[in-house]
Amino acid sequence: MLPRTLGPAEIYEMRQEYQDVEYEKFRTNLNELRKKLESQQSSAASDDAALQRYMGSNPVNMNPTGGMRYPRWDLSDAQRLLKEDIAAERHLAMQPRELRMTRLEYRRFPKDVFRKHIHQEVRSLTETPYWLVKKMKIQEKKDKKKAKKLREAEIARLESTNRA
Repeated sequence: MLPRTLGPAEIYEMRQEYQDVEYEKFRTNLNELRKKLESQQSSAASDDAALQRYMGSNPVNMNPTGGMRYPRWDLSDAQRLLKEDIAAERHLAMQPRELRMTRLEYRRFPKDVFRKHIHQEVRSLTETPYWLVKKMKIQEKKDKKKAKKLREAEIARLESTNRA
């Protein structure tokens, strides 16, 4: 954002594109933009302060109750370490129970829970690219249909002008 110390006239002279707009309109638009940005920054600051207050009074409970005798997986060191181990392909060299025994962080989770997280992480690495490719193919089809309609409309327009 431009410093408040710069006046509209100084900013107007900064770029050639600005000169395409009448100065009075430029000045009005600049002042309105500055007001809007200040309002949004003030709103963002108050939102951030409210979030910080909320997070301070409501910390994430890494050891929830409710029947679970193990910590939350998300945000745990075990989650981060498992991602590293899978990236290093350690999960391919050993069984889930063997991998679980390699780190204390893993042993805090029951065998079945840890095994499911291994499979979940591997799936996320393989399925995400699949869905991205599929989404791109669908978008390409839509783009081709749109281009075809535009070509047909242009041809129809040219034919109608040739007849006239």
